[in-house]
Amino acid sequence: MNNSSFNSKQASPLPPPTSPLAHSYAPPLPLPIPPSSPAFAPPIPKGTNQESQYDCLKNLCKQHLGIFNNI
Repeated sequence: MNNSSFNSKQASPLPPPTSPLAHSYAPPLPLPIPPSSPAFAPPIPKGTNQESQYDCLKNLCKQHLGIFNNI
């Protein structure tokens, strides 16, 4: 019985702080653009369809980072 209570207590304080943080950190963290941008930027211009995807990704990154609001 004590185990059940301990489990419930540990799961309770974890979700709350993770939820608000994940919401704020979700956009910039899961988008590894800085290190990936230069890696897949050169070979992108070769493909037209990929170029469009790259442009879309750049736009999405800007919006997620808040640059769109800065302009």
